[in-house]
Amino acid sequence: MGLVIHALKNIKQVGEGEEENGYKAYVISKEWESRVKNLAYDKYYTGHEMDNEFEIAYPCSYHGIFRGHLLRIIGRADAVLADGKPDYVKLDAEGYAGMDFGLMINFADNDGMMDWEAAQELHGHFVKWFASAQQVLCDQGLYYYEAWMHICAWAAQEGCIVYR
Repeated sequence: MGLVIHALKNIKQVGEGEEENGYKAYVISKEWESRVKNLAYDKYYTGHEMDNEFEIAYPCSYHGIFRGHLLRIIGRADAVLADGKPDYVKLDAEGYAGMDFGLMINFADNDGMMDWEAAQELHGHFVKWFASAQQVLCDQGLYYYEAWMHICAWAAQEGCIVYR
């Protein structure tokens, strides 16, 4: 199973009967509803789609590894398991409040959406940690880091990040 992540900006809600042309604003866990708080839940949106150059498509398992990379970048290697993925038992016990990249680390790896407010916060984290990412990541990891940074910047413009 794969994960495709892309961004829309300048979004608008589509009318009834036009749902097939849009993306549904939802998350798969009630605890994540704050990530779509600026959107009408379960409604569909369309907007200016980002160029495919920065669309991310990789296995869901790699998304877990990428989140492990983010933890290493912010100095939390202690919260990464031997398989490279986050130690969610440890992280859930500690909580994610105030953790850079927490919105992304504690989110679905297969489906959902984040609004522009979440995208703005994440973009700030990607910019803040870019120098560290350049030191920690290999070429492939850095490519995905930069792609995520562009996706978040795009979605921060009254848009959304779409996981599908």
